[in-house]
Amino acid sequence: MVPEWLLAIALTLFILDIFIATEGLTWLSLIVLASYFTCKIGPSFWWGILTYLVILSILVTLYYAFLRKVVGVVIRKTILKNAPDEVVERIVGKHVIVRIVNDVVFVKWEDELWKVADAETFGCKEGDKVKVVKMVDGVVEIEKI
Repeated sequence: MVPEWLLAIALTLFILDIFIATEGLTWLSLIVLASYFTCKIGPSFWWGILTYLVILSILVTLYYAFLRKVVGVVIRKTILKNAPDEVVERIVGKHVIVRIVNDVVFVKWEDELWKVADAETFGCKEGDKVKVVKMVDGVVEIEKI
């Protein structure tokens, strides 16, 4: 007899992963789902291991080929369509003011300081207005306006 709660756990983890977006929950869900289907087939122990690995491989392939590409896009365009943009998407192209703290150059935008990459090449001074052209890993690249 196959415990049906394995299926419930796998689907719950998968749904949680849609909103939390971690690879750990996805893999845990796929492992539990492969266990469920292996128990459903009911092979002997040694064939069970092979069956489990084949089912897990199929599930992983389906997940990364279909669900990740299709379902993720659908959810972002329907459920999350009104979600605010990430900071990275909003700061690029904005005019900001240069601030210098302990000889480190920052730009001030929406009451937050963002570190500037290669500020020495522009010769920025406190209070200069610049434009953010790129942001990578929390560090902004600027150009004079």
